[in-house]
Amino acid sequence: PKCKEIIAELESKGSTDENLLAAGRASFIAGDYASSTRLADSVLERQPDNLVSLLLAADTATRLAVQTEDDAHYERAVDLYSRILAKDPANLAAANNLAWTLGINLGKEHRAMEEILRRVPAAAQASPTVPVDILDTLGTLHMRMNQLDKARTYFDAIIQRDPDNATAYFRVGQI
Repeated sequence: PKCKEIIAELESKGSTDENLLAAGRASFIAGDYASSTRLADSVLERQPDNLVSLLLAADTATRLAVQTEDDAHYERAVDLYSRILAKDPANLAAANNLAWTLGINLGKEHRAMEEILRRVPAAAQASPTVPVDILDTLGTLHMRMNQLDKARTYFDAIIQRDPDNATAYFRVGQI
């Protein structure tokens, strides 16, 4: 209820792109993916290269793809993340989320797994230290491909950096 009030207030302040995106993020957090999509798309109509809107729309499409198992949402998310990476190849959030989005649909996905794994490290090269969530995505994808030695390398790197990371220990236990 409180989130809906915040969204209504943001939308009532005027339709500046900043207000629309703030309302879109609030809608996303509230689980109102229809509103999140509508608001992100309204900004993209005016600014098709707006990276914040592209990321919000892609993240929303990913959630809808998982929730509904609708291939149209899945394909939209992949397209939007790919657009972001075409404009900003070092965008770690988009690279990680694209890899994860492709990875959740491995059974249906016709793209080669190597392509998925290629995208994240390419973006991560611009970062002096690869964030833990990127390492987790890479390890998880290798695990799903039954490349357990490679997966273990990523999880060990997480543990070396963050010895209290319970998720990494859990994933090592899954191997």
